[in-house]
Amino acid sequence: MRPKSELSPQSLWRETIGVYLLMTLITLIVGWLQGSVALLAGYGALISALAFMYLPTEVLTRRGEDPVHFGIGAGAVLHSARHALKLSLLVLPLYALGYHLWQGAQGRAPHVDARALSRWGEELRGRPMSPIRSGDVRLFAERDRLTLQWALLPQERALELTLKGWRGAQVRARSHGVQLERDPHDDQLTVTGSGRGSVTLSAPQMSLRYQLTLDGAPLEPDRLKLGGLLSSGEAQGEQRRGWWWLLLTLATQLLLVAVPEELFYRGYIQGRLDELVGEDRTLWGAQVNLTSVTLTSALFALAHLATIPHPARLAVFFPSLLFGWMRRAYGNTLTPAIFHAICNLSAQLLFGCYAPL
Repeated sequence: MRPKSELSPQSLWRETIGVYLLMTLITLIVGWLQGSVALLAGYGALISALAFMYLPTEVLTRRGEDPVHFGIGAGAVLHSARHALKLSLLVLPLYALGYHLWQGAQGRAPHVDARALSRWGEELRGRPMSPIRSGDVRLFAERDRLTLQWALLPQERALELTLKGWRGAQVRARSHGVQLERDPHDDQLTVTGSGRGSVTLSAPQMSLRYQLTLDGAPLEPDRLKLGGLLSSGEAQGEQRRGWWWLLLTLATQLLLVAVPEELFYRGYIQGRLDELVGEDRTLWGAQVNLTSVTLTSALFALAHLATIPHPARLAVFFPSLLFGWMRRAYGNTLTPAIFHAICNLSAQLLFGCYAPL
């Protein structure tokens, strides 16, 4: 049992609410900058993660309190991972069954295949958040859709994208004036556009080869921006789907999402609220303050809603209750963080198996 703070309840409330509001504001500002400033496009998650970890530990240190007493930095990795995996084996099958029934009620059937479980490389994947600039050309992939966007300069006449090995491609959206030319003999598709516009095509292949030309000459490398991160690309190349995204996503979810969020919410916020509201009760063999767990989960859900205003974001309230129980049951924030990351990856896999291709 950690020692109680010497601060008055009023001071603790002011501190807790202030830190929560400040962290939410930082997250909103970082999200806005990430979509508006090209240089920050790939660093928003890292900046937010550092803020989630720095802010509460700095506040506690300045108060003379040991962050370890809040479960921050405590817990052996292998011990925490073992507990998180055990709970995952118990909870995730039930979640998958519920998700299947919910999707079935909406007329959606699962499609577990290479396309559903594989992803394009990080370089090509994702939709850019910022508006396209004059002179830029963008190429990015989202699931089974490949999108080409362009904003040519006034003196430029025609941009041409040639896709090779493109069997069975279907046009899903097309700007005015876009021309398509198919060569059935070598599975080649050519898209030609002028001015400003975009074209979206189905992308059922596991790999694609592309070539971009502008007025008959190869497009300059600094003109082409790939994927949601708008990284510079070459005028021609090849992209492949793969399964490395599973490990990359798990690492990203653990290090940039789950660990920072659990440290902040289950460590600092729930730890402070344990002193201010409710009392401990025995639940599944652990002493848990249900009032502080519920209130922390509500704050967790509201912060998610603030960053992306969609009602579905409030659903994180329910797994957050389990995260809060784990924080008290295992005495650290690492165990719920590992479970949190596994849950996020599982949700992405399930979404991929039911979302339309």
